[in-house]
Amino acid sequence: MIGEPGRGREILEESSALAEKIGTKFWLAWQKASHAACLCLLGEFERGAQLCQEAIHLGEETNDKYAIAFANRPFAEILSHLEPSNPEKADRAIFQTIRIQQEIDAKPELARSYVTYAHVLTGRGNKEKAKEYLTLAISMFHQMGMAWDLSKADQLIRNLKI
Repeated sequence: MIGEPGRGREILEESSALAEKIGTKFWLAWQKASHAACLCLLGEFERGAQLCQEAIHLGEETNDKYAIAFANRPFAEILSHLEPSNPEKADRAIFQTIRIQQEIDAKPELARSYVTYAHVLTGRGNKEKAKEYLTLAISMFHQMGMAWDLSKADQLIRNLKI
């Protein structure tokens, strides 16, 4: 699915339909959050926001902090597109993600959340702060040996042209 949001969307829609058919909630919050992330990449923000909210609700219902954080990350990016005049909403979502990931020590996902926040900040024109978050993410990716994520974050920081 990496690099192919359209195909990811198809797979996740099929998976969600099957989960509904068999009546399971297992991984449903994850599916909805992943589906929302695909829709964000495709520019389908309204539906993506709805799926994020559903995923967050499911995570709260099952007390799955990881799922709540996972859903809030694309929600922050989606909110930055839907409500650019209200940056506090996007910030609340990403800061909740970051707080939970720090609390549960989910370092790979935390580094990815820093990258997401850098995207949000870049969209607002705040390249200096975006660079700070990308620098944090790059350091973490390097320490964890996450080569693919590291290369993507390195490319983003080069594109900032500060």
